[in-house]
This record gives sequence, structure tokens and C-alpha cells, in this order.
Amino acid sequence: MKLADRKIKFLLIAVFWGIFFWIFESGVMAFFLHSRTFREQLLTPTSHEIWQRLLVFAFTLGFASYAYTTMLRRKQAAIALSESEEKYRHLVELSPDAILVQCKESIVFINSAGLKLFGADSSDQIIGKPIWNFLRSEDQEIIQERLQRVNATQNGIPLIEQNFIRLDGSPVVVEISVAPFIYDGKPAIQAIFRDITKRKQAEEELGKLRKAVERSGEIIFLTDREGLITYINPEFSKVYGYSAEEVINKVTPRILKSGMLSPQDYEAFWQTILDNQVVKGIWVNKCKDDKMIDVEGSANPVFDESGELVGFLAIQRDITERRRAEENIEQRNKELATLYTVAEILGRTRDLDEILDDTLGAILELDWLGGDTGGTLCLLDPAKQNFRLVAHRGVPLGHPCLTDTPDVEGCLCGLVLREGDVVITDGAENDIHQEWSQLESHSDICLPIKAYGDVLGILSIRLPLSQEVSDSDIELLKSVTDQIGLAIKNSQLCQLNQQITLIERGRIARELHDNMGQLLGYVNTKAMAIRLFIEKDQMTNARENLLQLEEAAQGLSVDVRKAILDLKTSGSGNLSGSLLDSLNDYVSQFNRLSNLYVNLEVCPEVDEIELNTETKLQILRIVQEALSNIRKHAKATKVSVILDCDEDILDLKIVDNGCGFDLEAIEAENLPRFGLGSMRERAASIGGTFRLETSPGIGTTVFISRRLGEKERV
Repeated sequence: MKLADRKIKFLLIAVFWGIFFWIFESGVMAFFLHSRTFREQLLTPTSHEIWQRLLVFAFTLGFASYAYTTMLRRKQAAIALSESEEKYRHLVELSPDAILVQCKESIVFINSAGLKLFGADSSDQIIGKPIWNFLRSEDQEIIQERLQRVNATQNGIPLIEQNFIRLDGSPVVVEISVAPFIYDGKPAIQAIFRDITKRKQAEEELGKLRKAVERSGEIIFLTDREGLITYINPEFSKVYGYSAEEVINKVTPRILKSGMLSPQDYEAFWQTILDNQVVKGIWVNKCKDDKMIDVEGSANPVFDESGELVGFLAIQRDITERRRAEENIEQRNKELATLYTVAEILGRTRDLDEILDDTLGAILELDWLGGDTGGTLCLLDPAKQNFRLVAHRGVPLGHPCLTDTPDVEGCLCGLVLREGDVVITDGAENDIHQEWSQLESHSDICLPIKAYGDVLGILSIRLPLSQEVSDSDIELLKSVTDQIGLAIKNSQLCQLNQQITLIERGRIARELHDNMGQLLGYVNTKAMAIRLFIEKDQMTNARENLLQLEEAAQGLSVDVRKAILDLKTSGSGNLSGSLLDSLNDYVSQFNRLSNLYVNLEVCPEVDEIELNTETKLQILRIVQEALSNIRKHAKATKVSVILDCDEDILDLKIVDNGCGFDLEAIEAENLPRFGLGSMRERAASIGGTFRLETSPGIGTTVFISRRLGEKERV
């Protein structure tokens, strides 16, 4: 009923009650108190009676009004409570969360979601039981104490996780909150449950995934659609050096961009990924310390449940070491292929100039030199101290090196010869060593061709300015020139050995002719004379000639044995031991076979030097040649062979106190001196120098000096 209607009704009741009270009061006053007649009391009461009636009426009316209002309010409250309870029940039934009410240790209400949560078909299966009946036995006492504390303190329990048991015995994980509650006017507790079993499973799966991501050896990070980083794993920090605080909400390119990706490639990258496609590739990124690293990975678009692009997942792997290893393998294969090609050409048994020409051609045709190269190969003539052009490819006609002998002082090759190291020039037409106006702009790489520390020639390669050559390429070219140097040196040694062989044959022939041949002729003459003296019975003369024949035979025997000794020591098969042992053996045998005593002096360091067989053989052969010359020609009484080692220099000195000779006069005769020439050539064949000091009457000294290699030093 509306408020206005209620007021009109109350007013009508009040009027009716007033009229009734007035008539009732008039009757009481007339019939019971005998105060005038009923008519008089009804129509003409006194003022006193009027005030009395009004006061009583007002009091009763007020009381009635209060009673009516109170009753009306109670009715309204009851209606509101009924409506509220109905709404509450309706809301509870509609709630997706399970809600139950427990009063005096018994469940008195449960909603539909609660029935579903506990696996019940009807509320009868739940009502009347305490909450803890649906807990594991080890949790029941704890929950019971908590609920009793809620009743006692009227303080609720905040949201907690708890494991419950369904009616079928299966576990369910819930979030539960408990609050004190009045149910049907009685204290109770209301418990709200939310099934989080699936969420917990998802969290566990997510935890496993997160743990895998955190422990992953790959770089993993997430960005939003605008490229702002939202997550990085520890490997990101380990590789790039940034902490999460430094990069979260930062744009990826500003942090990792190395500047080595072209704007076109960068635009294509973003266009592809914004088209919802995965981008895979290898990139160069920049770390916090500005170090550049190679990474291999992918950028993957991330979508929400509605299919909208929300960000990107990047997975990367640092492949810097792998790329360097691959580059090293590639470089090594390139080196091996180059060295094999050069070695195959250098191993051919042809004229040296032809081999070097083919070698230069093979070098210039190597793929990694670009194919548009030219070059020259010059050999140094030590006697004339100038270059001899052996081979050239791709050199313009009219180039000075093709028309004139290369100038040691004025060209780039001469600079390399003096410095003994690689010289690289850019824009060589402006170089002071390349002053030829017709020369096109290019770069030069000039390398010395060395063997045993000596420069034998120069390899010059002309490249386009655009051609890039790395340090490893330069090292490879050095290895190639080392191979060429060894081939040239071996060729020179081969020629020298052939010359030495011819000289040795001549020496042996001379020995047989000059010494043994003459002695055999003398023996033959004496034998014939002795026969004639015996036939004529001239025994005295026969006896004298026989003694002379015996003396000649003894001399011939010494010469033969000496020749055999020289031939034996000239073979490398007797030099398996140290140089000191070989010298001791030879000098000891020489002293036994001749009347001349030789003193051998060797410093202890010599025995620790690792000389190759060829070097030991040539040193021994020089000693043999010198002692043979002294025995035959010097008329010496004292001879010393001194072998010394001072840091990286090996010195051999052979000194006698013989008659000496005029060296200038002998050289002026311009006649072959096989002994001196042989020693000089043998010294040169092992990279040494030969020097002779002598004068008539003061003896002779032979000096041999050789620089030791790195592997030969003490």
C-alpha cells in the first residue's frame, strides 16, 4: 500500500475513533457518573469535560498511532527480510562459487555450485554434516580449530588454499574464505569455495615451463606489440650483460641493434613478423659492453585468445664461437687447398723459372683473391744485388718492371727487401715506390720470399681497391712464399750439390793422378831397376832401390788409407750421432794415419745444438778438405780445429803454423783451386760464409760462420 493511502486510512480511523470515544465518554458520564443527561453530555459538555476528553483522546490516539507505526515497521522489516533472504538465496544459487552455511557443527545450507564442487546429486548428501568431513584426516583438526575460533572471535578467515575430498573420494583444490554469519537468527559461519584445481594444474605446468625457460641454455625474451621487452630469462642477462631492470619496458632494437642490419633488411624483418609469420635467421647483435655476437634464432608472433597479436617471443642462441670455428675451418681448408696447389706445382721436376711462373699463375687464380689480380715474381741476384723478373701476370704493357731490371733502390720490391717484411699499400699509384703515371688505382701486397732467414726474392700481388684481404689471408700468403722460398733454396742446393759432386770427382781424380798415380809410376820404375840390377848381379844397387821401393809403398799405403777414410766420412750414413762425435772419430783416425797431430777444441754448447745431417756432413767435409790440404802443402807442425758457439752463431776455425801462401797472387792466376772453392761452396750450401786468412811464412786460418735456426739453438 502506498504511503498516501496509508495516511488517509489512518485519518479515517482516527475520526471514527474520536466520534466513538466522544459518544462513549458521554454515555459513561451520563449513565455511570450521573452527570447530566446523555444528550447534554453529547452535545453541550462543559469546557472541563471537553479538555478531559481531548486529553484522553490524544493519549489514546498517540498510543494507537505508535502501535500502528511499530506494527507497520515490523511488517515492512519482515517483508524486506523475506525479500532479502530470497535475493540472497537467488544470488547464492547463481554464484559460480560454492557457498555453504554451517551452524552448530552442521551444514544447514549449500548452493548448487557447492553440490557440484563436492560431487553431490542433492543437498541431502551434504546437509547435516560438518565441513571437516570433506577434508583429509590430517587436515580435519586444524580446520575444526579455525572454525571454532571464528565462532568465538567473530573474525573471519582470509582466503586460503585447501585440499578437500569429493564424495567419490577424488581430491579437489579450492580457495576458501570463512566469515561469521547469522542464519535464521542463529550464529553460523559462511564458507565460500572456489575450485582452483585446473588453475593449480595450469600453474604447475606454467611453473615447469618457466623453470625450463629459466634454465634454458638459449636466450628467450618476450616483447609487446610495440617491441617493448616484457620478460627476459637468465641466459639473456648472461649473454648480453643486461639485468632485467635495465631492459624491461625498453625497445629491443635500441638495446641490441648492432647497426649491421641494413634498413631494408630491418624493414623486411618487421613486415614479416607483423604479417603473423615466424622470422628465422642469423643476426649480429650488440651486448652491453659493445661486443658484437652472432646469434641464430627466431622471432615468433604471440596471439591472445581472440587471435589478436599481442607481442613477440624471441628465441636465440649465441653461435659466435661456432661461427668463428666454422670460419677457422673454412680458412684452414682454404689454406690447405692453396698450399696443396702451390706444393703440387713446386714439386714438378722442371726448370725453376717455369715452375715459378706456373706457381704465380696458380696463386693469382685463387678464388679468394677475387680473380681480377695481377702480380710479379722476382728473384734476387746476390752477386749483382738486383732483381731478376722470373714471372709476371696481369701487368700492364710498358710497366717499368717489364722493360728494365727492377730497381732495388727505387721500387716497392726494394723496400720489402730492405725491411724483410710484408708491405701493403692502398692506392699504389700514389706510392713513392710506384711512380708510373699510367698505373691504375690499385692495392699492392708485396711479400719477401725467404728461406733460412735470407731473402731470395719478392712476390708482388696487385689487387683492386675494392678487394678486402684479411690478416689470415696475409698469413696464408706468407706460408705460400715460405714454400716458394724452400723450393728455390732446394733448387739452389741441388745445383750446388751437383757442382760439389763434380768438384769432388775432380778432386778424387786429381788425388789419384797427382799422388797415387805418380807413386805407382815410381814403384813401377823402381821395380824394373831392381830387376835389372839383380840380373847384372849388382846386389848393392838392388838393395838400395828395394829400400826406396819399400818407402814408396808405405807412402802409397798411407795415401790409399787416407783416401778411403775421406770417402767413408763423406757419406751421411756415418753421421747419425752428434757433430762432436763425428769430428772426434775423424781427427783420431787422421792422427793415426799421418805424422801431423791435430788438436780438436769444441765448446760444450756445440753438443747441444740440433743440426741436420746435411749441415753436419758439410762441416765435416770442410774439416776433411782443410786437413788434407795442410798435410800435403802447408808443411805444418801444429794444427788446431776449433768449433765454437756464441749465442746463435756457429763458428768453425782451422789454424795451422805452416808455410802459408800469397792469396792475392793465387787469385790473380785465375786458375781453379778445387780445395778452396769446394770449402766455399760447401759453406754456402748450408747458409754459411767462408773466409781465409794467410800470408807466406805465418800459416793459414780458415773461418766458417753460420747463423743457427730457431730449432737448432741451444
